[in-house]
Amino acid sequence: QLLTGSQMNRLVDLQANRWLKIGRHPGSHILINNPNVSRNQCSIRWDYYDKAVELRVESSSGTSVNGKPYSLDRVILEHGDRVRVSGKTAMYDFILDLRPVGLGFGDPRQKARDGQMAVEAPALRWARMRVKVSKFNQDIRKAETDAFEFEREYYEIQARRAIRLKEMGELEERHKFYTEDTKRLERHLEQSRQDWLAKLDQLQEANEDEMRPLVQETASLQDRFEKLQLKKDELARSIHPERYVVSNLAVQELDFAPSARESGAEDDAFEGLSGLEDNRASGTDHSGAEGDDGQPARVAVPKRDLAPPPVPGEDDGEPLTVTTTGEDVGRSGAAAGDDDDEPL
Repeated sequence: QLLTGSQMNRLVDLQANRWLKIGRHPGSHILINNPNVSRNQCSIRWDYYDKAVELRVESSSGTSVNGKPYSLDRVILEHGDRVRVSGKTAMYDFILDLRPVGLGFGDPRQKARDGQMAVEAPALRWARMRVKVSKFNQDIRKAETDAFEFEREYYEIQARRAIRLKEMGELEERHKFYTEDTKRLERHLEQSRQDWLAKLDQLQEANEDEMRPLVQETASLQDRFEKLQLKKDELARSIHPERYVVSNLAVQELDFAPSARESGAEDDAFEGLSGLEDNRASGTDHSGAEGDDGQPARVAVPKRDLAPPPVPGEDDGEPLTVTTTGEDVGRSGAAAGDDDDEPL
């Protein structure tokens, strides 16, 4: 009998000395409706007398026994042999079982499976190896592509690094140049500062040397001017005492006696000025008179209006003239307030 089906669970009995036809012909015992299967693909017969099963292949392709293809040939089958008919996108297997006639032992399906594996193992290994080789080739191509990308990136990084190193070297050189130039400029600036300070010190010393006599002379002139101003005020008080009367006081005491220090200062101030010796002498005689107790004489001035007396010469429009000779000053000091036709 034959075992067939997807699970090899269908049984097809073989009649003694009769052919079991397999094909696409409608009159076939086992009909296979597949365009790649011939009308009379093959036939199987159980020879009762010879106790053998014969396979007759009637197609030029598509029939194999235990993985070995046969074409237009006759084959004696044994227990567990697998007959395969290849169609389009499908394969149809038939396993011979001789246990009913006592010519086989064991499960024919396991034997067929083992035989098929033994036949197909090299092909499977070859196919698996081809798959692995194809996968390895893909992995190799991918690795080559990645390696190329990594190499390209590496060279780009190296190029950028070289450019960066070159730029850093140039920057270091420029920094070194600027540092040295800064130090040189600082030294030059310090030297220039020292030179200018020395020049300014020399110029200041020269200016001080030139200005020292001027300052001393100015101070001397200022001192003399102040002393002259004091002397002028003193003479004015002696000549016109009524002009220095305070309105709120009934009597004003005027002290015309100079101290010893003022006398010495006056002498220094009027030293070298001609025409004032007589005035100073006469003024001393006039204003330096002392009383009985040894104190300077005090003049009592009566209370009067603040308006100054008329100055001679103002009414007729003539200017007031003052003589500076010692003789005139003495007369004016002796006769202060006398009416005289002549101007002072």
